Amino acid sequence: MNVFTAAISRFYPDAVYQAIRSKCIGIAGAGGLGSNIAFCLVRSGFEHFIIADSDCVQASNLNRQQFFMEDIGLPKVQALAGHLLRINPAVRIIRHEISLDEKNSSEIFGPCDIIFEAFDRAAAKKMMYETFAGSGKLCIFASGICGLRPGGLEIKNIRDNIYLAGDGKSSLEAGMLPYAPRVTACAALMAGIALEKTAEQ
Repeated sequence: MNVFTAAISRFYPDAVYQAIRSKCIGIAGAGGLGSNIAFCLVRSGFEHFIIADSDCVQASNLNRQQFFMEDIGLPKVQALAGHLLRINPAVRIIRHEISLDEKNSSEIFGPCDIIFEAFDRAAAKKMMYETFAGSGKLCIFASGICGLRPGGLEIKNIRDNIYLAGDGKSSLEAGMLPYAPRVTACAALMAGIALEKTAEQ
């Protein structure tokens, strides 16, 4: 036990904390949503992650993603893993620097108990839904996180194991841009679903 785990363990009954520590979290995309989801979950006590993303950090990412100037040019999964380990050195992270598709996503996230869809584009979101909706795993998706408006984000339980966070409307395809307050707020909602559902078990 390190100083972080000793401190965070006091926030939960022991059974809940052990449930949190035992969960394997899959995050598809390590950008605005994915990096912020990961930060929220590590700070909440989750320790086992599988994170996949094929991109490298760019300067344009720094307005909303959990990266820093020294990360520019690094693979996002590498940079993110380093930051998460600075919060809790006990975190275990399996990194996949790869573009996800129907076949490899099911293989990569097969061991996961909870899966987060954290993509920008509708086609990638659709692929993740079609791949995992029938899996029985807790799956948390996002739709509508762009723009400056602070309100309008909500959580919908669209199937027994499927949750959707966002406003369901704003998107890059609609010509809107992502900003830190709204992206971070949606990521926090998504992470909160995982924490709540784990604590309820």
